[in-house]
Amino acid sequence: LIYKNSLKIHHFKPIKLNDNFPISGIVLTRLFDVSVWNKCELVPREEWLKQIAGKSALHCTITDKIDNGVIIGAGSQLKCITMFSVGYDHIDLDACKKLWARVGYAPDVVTNATTEFTMALLLASGRRMFEANRDVYSGWKS
Repeated sequence: LIYKNSLKIHHFKPIKLNDNFPISGIVLTRLFDVSVWNKCELVPREEWLKQIAGKSALHCTITDKIDNGVIIGAGSQLKCITMFSVGYDHIDLDACKKLWARVGYAPDVVTNATTEFTMALLLASGRRMFEANRDVYSGWKS
């Protein structure tokens, strides 16, 4: 674990804002005090502020706005914010700097996939694959 050596492990209390995480997230729940929001709707701000108080880390998505109020609400023990998103426009970086909270994101995680998908769409469109597929499934005869 990245933060095992830099933080006292028994004081490390991350919060995960949604329950859509891989097996590695399940392992974290065995090692740390992890709070999970497991409802389909977005976390209401009041609930979010209540849940993050006293936590050391936040793991969020692009729909979670991490502003100054959220960062202050988490408290000075907040050490890192990680996310599934490529960008970080939804995070108040100035507030993070004031608390020395580190921010982690995945800047190039979808670059290759986006290029591949674009090429696939161009080839499929140019060869009229969508129309051909529709014709085959609707009983193509000739």
